[in-house]
Amino acid sequence: MRCIQTYVQNSGIPYYLITRRLRCFGHVINLVVKAVLWGEDPEALEIEISNYQMLEKEQKQLQAWRTKGPYSKLHNLLVYITQSCQPHDRFEEKMK
Repeated sequence: MRCIQTYVQNSGIPYYLITRRLRCFGHVINLVVKAVLWGEDPEALEIEISNYQMLEKEQKQLQAWRTKGPYSKLHNLLVYITQSCQPHDRFEEKMK
């Protein structure tokens, strides 16, 4: 900071060392890397990764249930129907 103060003051710009502070360099590097890798919305990427991991977990559960015979088909069908509104609504339409 003293080097910056000397350089800036030699350029004729007022600079007061006491009122200036340097951010944590590690944090600055982390923010730069996030901006470069993830763009303007890193939270959206984190949500997408989380969704992918959840989907992967559900796929593993379905694979495990498939080894259980006929009950597994019923289980997987019920999971599919209850996981979101569209399959549930279609199921209800067919039941009318």
